[in-house]
Amino acid sequence: MKRTAILLVMPLLSTLTGCASIGRIETPGEKASAYGYVPLDPLPVDQASGADSCTETSGGGNVTANADVLSRLPDQTIRFAVATFDQTKGSLTFGPATLTSKGGQYKAVLDYIQADAVPEIFYIRKRVTVPGQTQSVPVALSDPLPMGGKIIGYDAVISNSTGMQAALQSVAPAEVALARSRFLEAEAEKFAEGHYQQVTVPVYVGIGLRLSADILSLQGGLTLAGLSAIGAEAEAKRVTGTLTVQSLGVSGKSIATALPLPSKLDQTTIENAILAIGNMRATLYATGQGTNDLYKQPRIVGLYSPVGSDPLLINALYSELSRIRPRWLVPCGAAGQGKS
Repeated sequence: MKRTAILLVMPLLSTLTGCASIGRIETPGEKASAYGYVPLDPLPVDQASGADSCTETSGGGNVTANADVLSRLPDQTIRFAVATFDQTKGSLTFGPATLTSKGGQYKAVLDYIQADAVPEIFYIRKRVTVPGQTQSVPVALSDPLPMGGKIIGYDAVISNSTGMQAALQSVAPAEVALARSRFLEAEAEKFAEGHYQQVTVPVYVGIGLRLSADILSLQGGLTLAGLSAIGAEAEAKRVTGTLTVQSLGVSGKSIATALPLPSKLDQTTIENAILAIGNMRATLYATGQGTNDLYKQPRIVGLYSPVGSDPLLINALYSELSRIRPRWLVPCGAAGQGKS
């Protein structure tokens, strides 16, 4: 068993360190918009059986058995994100890797996740202060700021999925798509009166493992393009920091004993953390069905914001996701089947 685990760990180690050594290749969307994957602290979701292709849908509840979770999550990915810490605002902004400034603080996050993307509809508006006015004013997301205006926050509201489901119950199957479209149009018109704009945000629901590095740059002009680059800069005493490993939606004795303690940032601790992730990944797939040693519960692990990664905006989205659990429609079919 140990030999099998080692064989599973080595490809992951080669993948992570190899990709990091050549830098992260940005997707076309990231190059065009400078927005990308934003990792989040895990949040719960509501699960319901059925998908758009299913003819019958049962009520809510956690319907996915522990042993079936992996078969219900169709996508596997390794994502790397870097955030810059704004000391004046006390916030982190995720975006493409940039050159460091001396004394700058950064956070690098590598996620290994198996997930499903849930398209969540939000209604978002900006809150803006204007010179001469004592209260903030709402401004539509795509509208320009008033003269001298400054964004102080965002309001985000999740679409009323419960109301939509109730409205669709009496609709014939052939008319569901049209009825859903009309419901969203009416909802968008209502929110537009309050300067809200409809935005679809892909929310990633799944399980996985996360490696986080909190970094203090001791020198300017450094590129935090990957784990190998960060480790090399730490060895050269150009950056310092700490390294942590976290499980996402996975718990149990086998995971708890494999999690390394937070440690000082250097090349050795990065390699050890990657090995720990590899061992936990091997455990995740090697553990037999029905075991009580490993528990898998899909969680919100990240999102992709098509309207920017302003910390105020991400905080508003996160707050709303924590207030109202998004509904994850579990792919229907027998255990072991994924989406068609």
